[in-house]
Amino acid sequence: MMKNLISTFGVMAAREENRFVSEKIDQHLIREPKPEPEPVNEPDDTGEVLWSVVEKYVEEQERGGNWRPRTKDEFQACLNTLKDVIGNVPVKSINFETMRQYKDILVKLPPNRNKVNEYKGKAIEQLIALGAPLCRSVL
Repeated sequence: MMKNLISTFGVMAAREENRFVSEKIDQHLIREPKPEPEPVNEPDDTGEVLWSVVEKYVEEQERGGNWRPRTKDEFQACLNTLKDVIGNVPVKSINFETMRQYKDILVKLPPNRNKVNEYKGKAIEQLIALGAPLCRSVL
């Protein structure tokens, strides 16, 4: 490797002084340009929506025996709240800002919103408008 490097520098120096031309060495110095990577074509559709991904995740956890019934119920409640707040949007559209807004709304929701009769069946906007006691422990 060192010999090739020395030879290359010698040829380059000789060329600068216009005293060396060799087709054989020219071919040695010419490198094929690397082909540019093909662009990744994004599908035209928006991809999977949140709830289909969540359902697959829940099924996978159940199939693997990773969840006890209580664990499943707890996760399902959290995932239902996620869906209620941000909607059934394409997964690709969920970003940092989406999750920050989710957290901001989450802290405004009353604890046990699905258990307390006063809050049952109400939309997220209605619960926030009620000015219900806030949930203190979030994420």
